[in-house]
Amino acid sequence: MSKNVRSLMTIVLVLVMALGVFATECKAGGWLDNVQTIDLDTTHNDSISNSDYQNGAYYYDVYQFTMPQKGIINIYTESVSDLCVCGRTEYKIYKVSNVDSKIWSGHRGGDDYKYSSARDIYYGPLNVILDSGTYYLVQICDRFAWDNRNNDINYDITLKYTPNITSPQIKSVLGGKKSIKVSWYKVADATGYELQYSTNKKLKKATTVVIDKDSTINKTIKKLKKEKKYYIRLRSCKSMSVAGTDKVYKSKWSETKEIRTK
Repeated sequence: MSKNVRSLMTIVLVLVMALGVFATECKAGGWLDNVQTIDLDTTHNDSISNSDYQNGAYYYDVYQFTMPQKGIINIYTESVSDLCVCGRTEYKIYKVSNVDSKIWSGHRGGDDYKYSSARDIYYGPLNVILDSGTYYLVQICDRFAWDNRNNDINYDITLKYTPNITSPQIKSVLGGKKSIKVSWYKVADATGYELQYSTNKKLKKATTVVIDKDSTINKTIKKLKKEKKYYIRLRSCKSMSVAGTDKVYKSKWSETKEIRTK
């Protein structure tokens, strides 16, 4: 057998092994036949049972969701029965258009949990940044509530979505007679802005000005106090529809500027 033939056979073997690993991990139990579509920012109720047991782990649910634009997903799970969800939960995300490639994986359990006593909510630190597109979320439990293995566990899952929004940069602040003119650089993904000003350095009890046009890049504030120092900051706003609901998302505040009126 020639060296070239042996090399080719080695490459083929590696590819077959790689596909086998994928088939074992990603398609175990035929989970692609049991995909549930869920909306972002919408609570979905589900359950875990022994019938979901596959390949040494509890592959108990697979969800399909769509990112309208690049942003952050935070995975929240909430027990709605007297039983815990599970000792350790693993999550894997695949893009539907290329299911052979895992985009992200993470887990929570033990010290990885964050807990809200208000409604027995477990969440974070699973903040996942994803581009726009459609994805599969595989939720895996590798340790059940062992004292209650014959019972189903009901739970809620919510994928909380925050789009990437760039904070604006203030270009200039000019003090006029009982007035201030603020100019800033346009933010491409913004649909509007919020401007705050106050005589308090920490902007306590600040006045908020809503600017609902993305084309606006300056604002003059009038009827201010004479010869008074003001503190100013700005943030971007993004209006969009998520799961059929109109929402407004906001960026972090810009750097605070100070100016004195005349």
